Parts: sequence; C-alpha cells; structure tokens
Amino acid sequence: MYIVGASGHAKVVIDALELSGGQVCGVLDKNEMLSSCLGHEVSLRSQFLPSLDKTLFIAIGCNQTREKIVMEYLGRVEWGTIVHPAAILSKHCKLGKGTIIMAGAVVQADCMIGNHSIVNTKASIDHDCIIGDFVHIAPRATLCGNVRVDHNVLIGAGAIIKPGIQIGEGAVIGAGSLVLRDVMDWEKVHGVVK
Repeated sequence: MYIVGASGHAKVVIDALELSGGQVCGVLDKNEMLSSCLGHEVSLRSQFLPSLDKTLFIAIGCNQTREKIVMEYLGRVEWGTIVHPAAILSKHCKLGKGTIIMAGAVVQADCMIGNHSIVNTKASIDHDCIIGDFVHIAPRATLCGNVRVDHNVLIGAGAIIKPGIQIGEGAVIGAGSLVLRDVMDWEKVHGVVK
C-alpha cells in the first residue's frame, strides 16, 4: 500500500499497517525536504504514477486535505482501509474505503463508518452510530449510541457525545467537550454544549 503523507499522522498509520500484516510500497509527500518516515523512503507525490493496480491510503489528519487528494486520484487508484490489530470491531459494523481504525478504538454493532475517516486512538463509537465521509474522531472521543456525524466533521480529543445526537456537516467539536444537543452544519462548539 502506498502512503500519502509523511508527517506525524503517517507514522501511526504506517505502524498500524505493518502491525496488521500490511506492507508499505512507498511513502509519498509534496514536501521535498522529507526523505524518510519510519525507515521508508519518501518520494515526491508529483512523481507518482497512479493506476488501478496501486492501493493508496491518505495518512493526513486534515479532513479537507484528505478530500482534496481523493478528488485528485478519484477513479485512478484503489483505496486501502487499515484496522490496527489492537482495535475492537463488531463483526456487524461496516467500514468505508480509505478509513483507519487506530489502536484501542472500539466500534460497536451496527455502526457505519464512511470513506476516508479516522477513528483515532482509543476512540469509542457505540451501537448504531453513522459516521460520514472525511470525518476525524480524535483520541479518546466517545460517541454514545445512535449518534449521526455528517461529512467533514472534527470531533476533538476526549469529547463526549450523548446518545441520539446529530452533528452537522463541517462541524468542529472542541477537545474535552460534552455535547448534549444537536450541532448545526459548520458550527464550532466547545465546553458543555446544551
């Protein structure tokens, strides 16, 4: 699998891929100053020749950047999905293409995780949650049952979302927040949200 991105998030992605038995075929980045990432040589992304026999994974934390790169390669490559071996996934959940489930994360029954989303270290997603595309659920965030998270949302580290809440497109939930009401599209919230 080719990894797009060679910074901090890429390190944990590469680690998860290798621990799950996958192989890094190459690491690609636009920054010509980067030469290696966890012992893998970094090549310029502009020199990469896409083809449908190549599988890519975007190892960049920014939702908007991941989406932009997906649009650039759409229909020209395959997208990999990575599950760290220390993650716990219900056999009744569904994961989209290009998504990663990090170490210690839990995804419960009847959850649907969209494409190119990140369920970061020790995040917990309980039953019947629906997570959209290009979402980042940061470390130790907790989504109780029946939460719906739309496209391009960031849920900060340690945030808690009560059962049945809907989080609108492009919303940002600050780290450590307690969300007790629905969050509108593009709304930015933090603290106790009621």
